[in-house]
Amino acid sequence: MPFLKGGNGSLKSESNLIGSGSFGSVYKGVLRSGTAIAVKVFNQQLDASFRSLETECEVLRSLRQRNLVKVITSCSNLDFKALVLEYMPNGSLERYLYSHNYFLDIMQRLRIMIDVACALEYLHHGCSLSVIHCDLKPRNVLLDEDMVAHLSDFGISKMLGDDKCDLYTKTLSTLGYIAPEALIMDVIDANLLTSTGNCLQRELEVVASIKKLALDCCAESLARRTNMKNVVGMLQKTKIKLLECGECSSK
Repeated sequence: MPFLKGGNGSLKSESNLIGSGSFGSVYKGVLRSGTAIAVKVFNQQLDASFRSLETECEVLRSLRQRNLVKVITSCSNLDFKALVLEYMPNGSLERYLYSHNYFLDIMQRLRIMIDVACALEYLHHGCSLSVIHCDLKPRNVLLDEDMVAHLSDFGISKMLGDDKCDLYTKTLSTLGYIAPEALIMDVIDANLLTSTGNCLQRELEVVASIKKLALDCCAESLARRTNMKNVVGMLQKTKIKLLECGECSSK
């Protein structure tokens, strides 16, 4: 198969390894056309990895949205099972959030939030069968050459029919308690804020509104939780406010 060769002649080599997880590993490959791709090779020793492959294929074959990682093809035989995906040269969001070698300013972060929210809005409201991702985390948010975010890894996602009455949320882990007002008022990274005076105050208000929205998205009660259509609209309004802050500081 043309994509089974990496830059050093062997796809499954350490130099081509992009990342690994419980169900397998992801390698960088190159098509004969020269197009870079990511090949997600599933662990043949795990029965769960087969179910993960089947779930991803079932979910992704019917989805078309710019903020979802595109599947080019799939391969399956007795010795090898893989998904061939578009390659994201800037890696995962995890790299930028938890490394001292990378930095995202507040506008870049907001654009990534909007990209992810648009992907989730499509999954929840734009498909004939709603899709619940079930594994949303920075590692599964991938960034292309223009830093546009794409949601990936649908191996444990769920597809819902018209009857959604059996959908429940389950807490898998519990965080230590922290007062909501502490999250809203505390600015974690002062480097994100670049303005002074009135413009600084407006930037602080933008950060506070983003944190409040994040808390609303995590509300334990489904009735109080903000749906993704509203999240996209609120983030777009926040982006306009932030752009106004930039115009203010440039004067």
